[in-house]
Amino acid sequence: METSQQIFSQKKRVQKSEDVRIQFTVETEKFCYYNVIKTEKLFREDYIAYLGRITKNPSEAEYCGCGDFLNRSTQNFKNEHGHVLQCKHMMQAKKIRGWN
Repeated sequence: METSQQIFSQKKRVQKSEDVRIQFTVETEKFCYYNVIKTEKLFREDYIAYLGRITKNPSEAEYCGCGDFLNRSTQNFKNEHGHVLQCKHMMQAKKIRGWN
């Protein structure tokens, strides 16, 4: 069972995911690779910040190159929840593709 802190953290990631810009690179029926696009404020140029992969089937390997995913999606999290941590980038990519 999830604690109130985990539920709050999940809601916060959902809210933050609204500002994420995603560029899909490779797409099949079962998975998509994506880039997270950020803007360098000083030069106003876009750049690729992270790379990731989402799948329709949650049992398959999903990942994101962001620090939140890399630091918090541990084996204990996977065992407890049955899936990897859904960072805001993954949430936005799944929302765009309709794979929620």
